[in-house]
Amino acid sequence: MRCTWGIVALVALAIGLGACGGDDEGDAGGGSSGAATGASEAWTFEEPSEPMTLTVWDRSILSLNEEWSDQLLADWKAEHPNVKIKFVQQPADIGQADQAFRAASIARNGPDVTTLYTGGMVNSFADFLEPQNDYWTSDEIADLSGWDTVRANFDPEGDLLAAPYGAGLYFEVFCNQKNLAKAGVTIDTPPETWEAFLDLMQKVKDGGETPVVTGNQEGYMGAWVLGALVGGSIGTDGFFAMRNGEKPVDDPAMLTGLQKFAELYSRGLTNDDAGSLKDADGTNMFMGGEGACFISGDWQDSDLGKNLGAKNVLTFPIPVLEGSELVGARTGGPASALAVTNYSENKDAAMAFVKFVLSAKELDKSVAFNQAEPSNHADADQSVIENPLLRQQAEFTTTAAGKGDEFLIFPFDSIMPQEVNDVFYRMNAAVFTGQETPEKALAEIKGAYDEWAESQP
Repeated sequence: MRCTWGIVALVALAIGLGACGGDDEGDAGGGSSGAATGASEAWTFEEPSEPMTLTVWDRSILSLNEEWSDQLLADWKAEHPNVKIKFVQQPADIGQADQAFRAASIARNGPDVTTLYTGGMVNSFADFLEPQNDYWTSDEIADLSGWDTVRANFDPEGDLLAAPYGAGLYFEVFCNQKNLAKAGVTIDTPPETWEAFLDLMQKVKDGGETPVVTGNQEGYMGAWVLGALVGGSIGTDGFFAMRNGEKPVDDPAMLTGLQKFAELYSRGLTNDDAGSLKDADGTNMFMGGEGACFISGDWQDSDLGKNLGAKNVLTFPIPVLEGSELVGARTGGPASALAVTNYSENKDAAMAFVKFVLSAKELDKSVAFNQAEPSNHADADQSVIENPLLRQQAEFTTTAAGKGDEFLIFPFDSIMPQEVNDVFYRMNAAVFTGQETPEKALAEIKGAYDEWAESQP
């Protein structure tokens, strides 16, 4: 299975292009693999006569920006005065948030709406999610890109377990050009391979600056890098084959990826405490002016502009390994989704909220406030994108998409079940600092996959 993950919305972001829209774009943006499955007639929501409250558990997606979430709630209240929205912020740690949602869902006392990450996470919670097929018409589905990432078992005809939110987030290297200059390093052309990137960071180290500031205690940075290193070798199709049992999780490409990733730390190209710091700690260091470079994703764009100045920040994709077939690829894709729980006593109101958030108008406002991710709606107003970093990243994505669908890589942890990801994060963090060998770490990851596979009906 190969998906186009928001290519239509992202290609339209190239500098100089106007807003996308119309029937052609809408048709292309819906289900890129298989027919769109939706209700034949438009579903409508009847406002309740008595006040009620919807509980929304959020993983810093709808509440990424307080000013934006306040505006969203004000817009909702204006149209639905009898339905109050109660946001409940979830832990930043993915494992903790997963455990909380699973425990609450087993007890059937969780939220009405939850934000999740697309792909494997959505499928991992399928038992607790209300299929949304009957709430969306085929035309409405065609207006939004990214549906393939929220279908049951990634089947083109599978149930819609959630709704995709945003055109996608991609993983980046960010560099503080002032600190590069202090080290006597200039990047005229971004490195296209991981090996070239490490050699470039060695020059930064030799120049007296910390090459990469980071915190990988949770294994998130490692997941972004490995998505590129392994994905550049086997592509998204390879990751899907792993999930389906058609390719072993301990494929040689995974072993090589872990080995090459660990060189970032073993060569002394990060802050010494990178393994004991959390991702947020590394972010704060870079935002505060420390280090030459930083590995993260598009969601940092707005804060980077505010803290370091967008003109001072150089951005480019995490490179793939030397010899990979997908040199120039982008790793990431649709990252966020909105789901309704199947035990909610207010499913219709919950779906009304989901569809409201995914309207072209509200998505445009989200982009305008956050400047972190384009809208995934065919009628998006691209003029609201003002952040120059986001526009640069869109050009990289446009270029990658132009080479073929396979050059947009949906990463390992977006496809694998969360039970496997939890071990994957922990193991890549251990390999990073040399506390575990790549071979033993990969055996642990494979063991988690085998245990999950045996539990499937």
